[in-house]
Amino acid sequence: MMNNMVRRFCTQIFRRCENYCLQSTAVAPPATSAHNHHLDGDILPMRSREAFQKSPTRSPVRSPLDSTPYFSNTAGDQCHNVLASSQVLIGTNVLVTADTSFGQLDATPSSNEEGDGQEPEDANDRRGGGAGDGGGGRGKHLRITALHTREPVLSKAIVTDIRQESPTVLGLTLRVTNPGFYFKAGQWVDMFIPGLETVGGFSMYSDPAQLENDGTIDLGIKFTKWPPAFWVHKQCHVGSSVAIRAGGDFFYSPEIGDPTYDLLLIAGGVGINPLASILFHAAHLHNSCNPDEYKPGRVKLLYTARTPKDLLYKVRFDELQMETSKVSIEYFCTRQQVSEDSGIHAGKIQLENIRQAIEELDMDNMKALICGPPPMIEAMDTQLLACGLSSSQIYYEKWW
Repeated sequence: MMNNMVRRFCTQIFRRCENYCLQSTAVAPPATSAHNHHLDGDILPMRSREAFQKSPTRSPVRSPLDSTPYFSNTAGDQCHNVLASSQVLIGTNVLVTADTSFGQLDATPSSNEEGDGQEPEDANDRRGGGAGDGGGGRGKHLRITALHTREPVLSKAIVTDIRQESPTVLGLTLRVTNPGFYFKAGQWVDMFIPGLETVGGFSMYSDPAQLENDGTIDLGIKFTKWPPAFWVHKQCHVGSSVAIRAGGDFFYSPEIGDPTYDLLLIAGGVGINPLASILFHAAHLHNSCNPDEYKPGRVKLLYTARTPKDLLYKVRFDELQMETSKVSIEYFCTRQQVSEDSGIHAGKIQLENIRQAIEELDMDNMKALICGPPPMIEAMDTQLLACGLSSSQIYYEKWW
């Protein structure tokens, strides 16, 4: 009873905040009805970073005034460590605590998921946005991400370019009109589309530096019948306007004075989007001449997709390897034979591939970041632990 009362109260607050934010942009707010995303009353206008367990149970949310780093190691139910930070947004009153360079979320996998998940394009339609391309999830993006961090700035954004990144994925460039809008590498945006009740959830694959330099962000969106993705593929055009708000607790945002880590990135299918943003950001920091910017360690990416044509952003990745000596990338294809001289491994990411990748890095001073379908996350997590990494070194974002 108490939980239902809290949910109803928070839903009312969320609606007021959302209406206020949308009124400040040139984009009309999404229509509401008995079937919209507010139906279940699970939406909280709360920014919070907690340690998420692999079971549905979450660690308690602390007071937003408590800035003490929070670590969770729950016996009997493996839980990866996260420094906690939270912000509660109600109207114009914002309470903020300290930020940290790494965030993590974990969504419980669907009960019908089987196997190791390295067939990412097939698994894609079972997730609800916020972790990559915005495919499927039966329109529950806002409800599923209700307790995730959301930045307090909502902005109008105008589509300036649409391109075919793969047979099923469109690349979208958006020009952001609000100079206060920002995001961290690895985060996603809520996308409010005029005329649609369903709010989209799509991860940026661009570096935050691109937003700073030319005021744009890039999204990679796979075709599905989920209304926001369907709109992007069938109705969106250069000049279309939407409203966006950044959020998410899976990100990489180091600052001067933070420890230097090597990074192992493991991506499946369109799960590459948040990790591409992280990769581009790390490369930007490597290549920056600014002595006041953080310098990362080495970065290794293992990227699997069904076919070579499904390997998103490969041309840019290959250029990045040539430009940045501390970045290296390996590709894997699970559904199509590839020639030996293609530079692509045939088959799935195996334990030996992970072990060799770790050997190229400093195992005692590294973080592993994974994004893809839930079964893939579980398989990669198990293999990383088998290679000797501790759970505190592994961060991931799952599709739903």
